[in-house]
Amino acid sequence: MRYCLLILFYFVSAAIVPSGAQAQRSHDRNDWKDLSVQPVDSAEAERTRIWLAQEQDNVCRMIVLIYDGRGRLVRNFLNLPLTPGYYNLYWDKKDDSGRLVEPGEYYFKTNPCGGDRRGTVTAFYVRGENTSSLSLDRFTTERTIVFEIEQDTALVTLEVLDRRNDAIVTLLDTVALAPGTYEEVFEPTRAQWRPLYTVRLTVDEYVHVQQGKLRR
Repeated sequence: MRYCLLILFYFVSAAIVPSGAQAQRSHDRNDWKDLSVQPVDSAEAERTRIWLAQEQDNVCRMIVLIYDGRGRLVRNFLNLPLTPGYYNLYWDKKDDSGRLVEPGEYYFKTNPCGGDRRGTVTAFYVRGENTSSLSLDRFTTERTIVFEIEQDTALVTLEVLDRRNDAIVTLLDTVALAPGTYEEVFEPTRAQWRPLYTVRLTVDEYVHVQQGKLRR
């Protein structure tokens, strides 16, 4: 009997989970906090908000897919079992490859767990948002901050902050930079040493914020 139940569970699960790369791109429990963080800008929050209503009697698997205006699948946004309730999630305007999508209006749809609901979200960018990036992949081991500029010329400010967002050091102060990849090394003094740092990169009108740790 137990064997039969396991087989039944396998086929039911396979029927509701996207296959191959699609399943791998869907968010899992580790990403749930990222999806539920509301953007600071209230207008941006409204443009990217996906409201979900799970009104089933029990837990069900919620699947949310995002499409462009031509009906092409852009993002496997969510694939998680949810308890009954109402949820506000926010799209980061990225596709399944992690790249920012083109500006414009997109639409999403849910599976029966979400009532087969459809809605729209909008990708809108301020100057510098979709033409720059920040990486702290080498921060912990090499104390190196890497960022990229893709537009013609950008005004850039790069700061390292403490946990309270007080500035520790300004590495670049409103500098005009051409397109390219840039590296800045942060070597804290004993007085500047912290267990955790916030790196803030301002490119024209957009602000990138990431946190990173250093090894002694």
